[in-house]
Amino acid sequence: MSSKSSNSASLNERTDESRMFSFYEKMPKDSNTLRVFDRGETYVAIGEDASFVAQNAYHTTSVLKYHNQSNLSFCTMFPSLFIKFAEEVLSNYAKRVEIWGSNKSKTGFDLLNQASPGNMQMIEDLLMNSDTTKDPTVNVDNSAGSILLAVTTRVKQDQRIVGVTFIDPFTRKIGVSEFVDSDSYTNFEALLVQTGAKECLISQQDGENTATGTSITSAELNRLRNIIEGCGALVTGIRSSYFSPKDVELELAKVLDTPVTHALIPELSLQLAMGSCNAVLRYLGPNLVDPIPSDDVELQKDLSRKFHLYQHNLEQYMRLDVAAVRALNLLPPANGNAHRTMSLYGLLNHCRTPMGARQLRRWIVQPLLDPKAITRRHKLVSAFIEDPEVRQLLLDDDHLLRSIPDVPRLCRRLIRGSSSLEDVVRIYQMAKALPNIVTALDSLKSVHKQLIDQVYTTPLSTHCKNLTKLIELVETTIDLEALDAHKYIIRAEFDEELLDLRQRLEELENSIFDEHKQAGVDLQQDTEKKLHLEQHHLYGWCLRLTRAEAGCLRGRSSRYSELSTQKNGVYFTTKRLHNLNSTYMDYQKSYRYHQNGLAREVIKIAATYSPPLEAVGQIVSHLDVITSFALASTLAVTAYVCPTILDPRLEVDTATDNQEKMIDVVGLEENPDINELRSHLRSSHCACIELKQARHPCLEAQDDVNFIPNDILLKQKESEMLIITGPNMGGKSTYIRQAGVITVMAQIGCFVPCDSATIDVVDAILARVGAGDSQLKGVSTFMAEMLETATILRSATPRSLIIIDELGRGTSTTDGFGLAWAITEHIVRKINCFCLFATHYHEMTRMSEEIPTVKNLHVTAHVGDTNARDVALLYNVRGGASDRSFGIHVAELAHFPAKIIEMAQAKAMELEAEDEAQPMENGEGQAKKEGIAIIRKIMLEWQNEVGKNMPKNEMLQKFQQILTSHASDIEANSWLQAKKGM
Repeated sequence: MSSKSSNSASLNERTDESRMFSFYEKMPKDSNTLRVFDRGETYVAIGEDASFVAQNAYHTTSVLKYHNQSNLSFCTMFPSLFIKFAEEVLSNYAKRVEIWGSNKSKTGFDLLNQASPGNMQMIEDLLMNSDTTKDPTVNVDNSAGSILLAVTTRVKQDQRIVGVTFIDPFTRKIGVSEFVDSDSYTNFEALLVQTGAKECLISQQDGENTATGTSITSAELNRLRNIIEGCGALVTGIRSSYFSPKDVELELAKVLDTPVTHALIPELSLQLAMGSCNAVLRYLGPNLVDPIPSDDVELQKDLSRKFHLYQHNLEQYMRLDVAAVRALNLLPPANGNAHRTMSLYGLLNHCRTPMGARQLRRWIVQPLLDPKAITRRHKLVSAFIEDPEVRQLLLDDDHLLRSIPDVPRLCRRLIRGSSSLEDVVRIYQMAKALPNIVTALDSLKSVHKQLIDQVYTTPLSTHCKNLTKLIELVETTIDLEALDAHKYIIRAEFDEELLDLRQRLEELENSIFDEHKQAGVDLQQDTEKKLHLEQHHLYGWCLRLTRAEAGCLRGRSSRYSELSTQKNGVYFTTKRLHNLNSTYMDYQKSYRYHQNGLAREVIKIAATYSPPLEAVGQIVSHLDVITSFALASTLAVTAYVCPTILDPRLEVDTATDNQEKMIDVVGLEENPDINELRSHLRSSHCACIELKQARHPCLEAQDDVNFIPNDILLKQKESEMLIITGPNMGGKSTYIRQAGVITVMAQIGCFVPCDSATIDVVDAILARVGAGDSQLKGVSTFMAEMLETATILRSATPRSLIIIDELGRGTSTTDGFGLAWAITEHIVRKINCFCLFATHYHEMTRMSEEIPTVKNLHVTAHVGDTNARDVALLYNVRGGASDRSFGIHVAELAHFPAKIIEMAQAKAMELEAEDEAQPMENGEGQAKKEGIAIIRKIMLEWQNEVGKNMPKNEMLQKFQQILTSHASDIEANSWLQAKKGM
């Protein structure tokens, strides 16, 4: 009977498996979606999804298996691996995740759960159980991908107005923005970078824009789609009717923390932005605001309507496009496989909390433009550098920053009513750690102690008082002693009924233990080594003997009843034990039911502390990033320094406070009008970026790298553009990139890798440092290069920093040089912003002769002998232009065959001679051309006459003979005669 049942179960399992593969084959293919099937104890991925899982989760194809009937590949994942990988897929790979399972009729499969990078609500509880929320060293920044953004646009009379809304479910903020943009959507791209959105909603098809009554063409939609995909985000098309602002006030009323009126919310007048807002709210649906499990109407209202609407100002942060983020290596690659020193984020990330790591990521793509705010962060970092003991205490003590959980996520679970007692305990542990953090901050010794108190100590002390009742609640209701056994239960002493049930259970346990001892005596078995008392998941309390010892049960069926025989032994019970177990199970069920009811009440009360908890999370994440900056600044090979931030507004403020002193400085007449003073200061201010002995922070941190620092000076009206020439691998790209990275570091509030740094606030960093082919989109290398450069020219302002590396290489030399010259001249003469330009076009250095604000630099190299076979790259940057090209020398360093090197040198000499002769067509130029031809003829004849082993004196004799044979030609050429005279 048992064998038939086993065979039947196995047959059903194989049939269900075949149906699963057949169902997968009929599903529409979607490269942007990862589909898995829930098989109970494991998840199964099939076909292309299985290959994706094998390569990115297991990093090997050996885990792939093949189904016999369909020949489709598949692989399995245990729940713990799937949860971690699902979060990585949503955040880093910008893919949707779908979980399918058998339906009740067993005839097909239903979609059980799904999530997208901007909408993780359906699997949020699964992700919360992931270890990534507890360990800040494991993908702690993944939730950056949970931001959802919607965009719509209006094109009228060649003016593009873009309306954007984005929502962050963890900070519970809805940002809206409406702005004019160019045809390449540069401002929209900058906003995508600033927000870090990983999913963007756009209209599914072109047609009538219900927000404005104007039409959106497919060309505009394709442009938006290309921008979004270029930023690594998932594009989701939805119905155009979703973008109507008609019902947005009703939708906002469900989620906002304030009444929805035009007086309180002026953003309602932004029609395009409100259309996008409506699209976001309708896409997320009712799950955005979950009903709070409480009978208290006011509590439901307070907890469920927690979103705050604000207008996002693009001008408050430095503008960074995707090209700049990639060129400067500000963020790690999407797959997350690179070493931490390969990106600025990885280098600076010493955060001890997941929310701190997310905050760091936001800061890196949102450098500040307000000099006062930047200087404020520098002072905070300086305070923790000045007191290393307090810094290390905060970072390394297990009861300080390391004990802080992911507060925004926990608050999210509390508000949704999906949290557990474990979440309440983690919040309790954080509340207990806050006084320790305050004590550590109080002991800080720094000249900026007052600022530390203002930003951290005072508000944290206030929140400590607000959380006192929460601490008392947990200590009164939860059994903290059971935490050592990883049990999260209500204290029995907290409730009389619960205590009574607990006592009854303990009495039953004692009776069960007595029955165990009596059975041991009766069966003559050792109750510690052979006769085991166990709580089986099916049978409850029961006895177990090994198969070898189970013979003692024969003939004892009147007292002992066998339950099952398994690999680890024989399970059996007695009549008394069976009755005791039944009673115990009933009491235990009642105990759990009553305890769960009490736990729900505790969780509801804890949820009312969400506002102060969220405020604590913001303060702690800020502190975490600042201490991380301080640690990174001190751990560097050479300690970072605090940059001096310049801005004419600072000088104006100083002038307002101390007019007399500034009047003497600027030389104005006494008692001038303050507006005149402001105008004079702004016009006389010369922006500059001066970096002494600057280093690239990521390169110098790598093993076995002895970085050679160099000075960088960009000064308005003196050296606005630096043209850098020199050999490949000589350090040109590093030199120009480090200027951008250091500027970003300074404006996010971090110290910088220099001996000293003076930096004017830069409103944008625009980079063009290499373009790959995009042939699938019909874009070649050169076209991509030109598109990026055109975007730079349209969006740069006089306060921008442009970084260009090797412009014009994708076309012919003459066209490339012409374009490079025209572009750089436009930057210098029209835009007047700072620019670093690395090039192999040595002719570009002549621009310094025409434009005084252009300066030439070159990276140095040492050439060993006259044949230039020995080249050493020195990585020093010096003034002036490079006097030669080193391409062939670099080929030698790459160990090219000697024959190829010789052919390259000969061809290079030939081309140089032709280039010199080409512009000379008549008169002296014609004579020069003919003279070069005579020299080439002489050299070729001499080369054919001499051999490798011929003595040098014979080689000279042969050369003299050939020279004599061409004496008449030489004498007839005026150019050769002039050279002979010289």
